[in-house]
Amino acid sequence: MPSKGFTFIEVILVVVIIGVILVVSIPNLSQSYNFLQLQTTANNMGHLMRYAQSRSIVKQQKVKFVLEDAFKEYGLLQEKQKDDGLSQDSSEGEYMKIEGRWGGFIKIPDKITVTADKLSVLFFPDGQIEGTIIRLCNGRDCMVVSTQQQRGRVYVFYEKNQ
Repeated sequence: MPSKGFTFIEVILVVVIIGVILVVSIPNLSQSYNFLQLQTTANNMGHLMRYAQSRSIVKQQKVKFVLEDAFKEYGLLQEKQKDDGLSQDSSEGEYMKIEGRWGGFIKIPDKITVTADKLSVLFFPDGQIEGTIIRLCNGRDCMVVSTQQQRGRVYVFYEKNQ
């Protein structure tokens, strides 16, 4: 009388096939996650820089985007006001952290390396931005956050790592 069900060899064969599929697909998932992390970090940095430009225009104060802790975090600082309520004229004025949700510094993931022309970028009340290029790489891919291409604009774009 024939038995119903699977033989031990059939079950083992299915488990081996599933194992091979997993082993082949895990590196692709890892690379996709690393690229998504890189892309998200660059886009968030670009959004924060656009916010800095808007805040500078609305508040009529200089705002500084800074990279700190050996390129491991970034955030915004706002120019301190003088006692008479007028902002200082020099670009080397004193800056303080912005209060509220935009005032915290954001950590850059460990697998992402950052290189930049400058450690800070100034945003002026008339909408102008200091020109700089910030390059974020994860080994194989790079994203660039640039304020150099066109005056007063923040660009975020993909760049293939050579």
